[in-house]
Amino acid sequence: MTSREDVVACLTNLRDDLIALAEGASDSAWSAPTYEDGWTAREVLSHIASTSGAANFILMMARAGPSGAGGAAFDNDAFNRPQVAMRAERTVAQVLDEIRSNIQRDVQAVQSAPGDLLQQHFRAPWDVEGTVAEVIVTSVNGHLGGHVADLRGALAT
Repeated sequence: MTSREDVVACLTNLRDDLIALAEGASDSAWSAPTYEDGWTAREVLSHIASTSGAANFILMMARAGPSGAGGAAFDNDAFNRPQVAMRAERTVAQVLDEIRSNIQRDVQAVQSAPGDLLQQHFRAPWDVEGTVAEVIVTSVNGHLGGHVADLRGALAT
């Protein structure tokens, strides 16, 4: 069973890995292409910032109940484009500060969440299912962790 401490460790480990990776990258590395026909490393970092509040988002959906988690199909591109564009003029340091702040807010939300909420069964709209704590860890590791791994490859070149 995924505990509150597991969720906090997941969030803080991701933050620490990302910060270490970003702080070790050269300025020129941020313009490296990360995906075949997609974002540069800098744009991936902006995307991570836009989604780094995932734990709090999942907690809010779980509190809202089944009717709060469904709805119309979500258009990833329609969400991502303006989020990345909104951060285009920010420095890498400013984007990292946003990520730190979002993850700190997530850690506080998880630490103050009732235990029964964290252990309640939940199915996210992106088809991850389990306890709320499991959904947070799976979603953070799968989505943000995947992007951090992609950044690691792009920034190493």
